[in-house]
Amino acid sequence: YIDITPLIAILLLVFLDRFLAQSLIDLGWRLR
Repeated sequence: YIDITPLIAILLLVFLDRFLAQSLIDLGWRLR
């Protein structure tokens, strides 16, 4: 039995990081 919870947490963090970065870039472009 392998505990994949840490793996899921890392994937979620990476996904959120990408999503937030993209949103911030998008906002930056709109504010200009």
